[in-house]
Amino acid sequence: PPRSTLFPYTTLFRSVGSDLKIIKGIQTGGSGKVFLAEQLSNQKKVAVKLIPFTHESIRERFLYEAATSTLLSDGKHIITTHEYGTEGDFGYLIMDAMDGDLLDALPKYEGEKKSKDILRQVCEAVKHCHENRIAHLDIKPENILLDSAGNAVLCDFGHAHAFHTPLSYQIGTILYRAPECKSLLFKKAPADIWSLEIGRAHV
Repeated sequence: PPRSTLFPYTTLFRSVGSDLKIIKGIQTGGSGKVFLAEQLSNQKKVAVKLIPFTHESIRERFLYEAATSTLLSDGKHIITTHEYGTEGDFGYLIMDAMDGDLLDALPKYEGEKKSKDILRQVCEAVKHCHENRIAHLDIKPENILLDSAGNAVLCDFGHAHAFHTPLSYQIGTILYRAPECKSLLFKKAPADIWSLEIGRAHV
């Protein structure tokens, strides 16, 4: 990418660790950027998510997301988070690199078998979250990544909340969000199931 795209990320990468080399930017979202990088010590490709802290609440939310993602990393179909931390006014997450997301892959699928396999794997991921009493609250095809074998991996825990944690604002993506989420007082696990059903219909 051109220097303007990477600046000031190249400097931040050196601060995070000299073992990381930026290869390219792969996603830009509302909260930050994701880069494909290489760990020079073992030539392994990783994804590095960088989030600027424009407000103290964003720092707090990032630390919650990072801790949640790390806690759930032992789930078979959940993105593995290897490391996280803060550097100046940025937070960073180092995760397994994937081959793409489900939204981009859907047009390539022929027949129902592959779609059913993907849905089963996502259900396993959500079950693992709920067994740890955590709701994802932003389940959608863009947050379902695919590894090199085509297996599904649930990612992006930026909206995740523990079952007992109260909400102070509406979260999730409108198209996939359960109707009861308009109120901040709702049961979180059923809201995830609603999003799964919308995703199933999409697939």
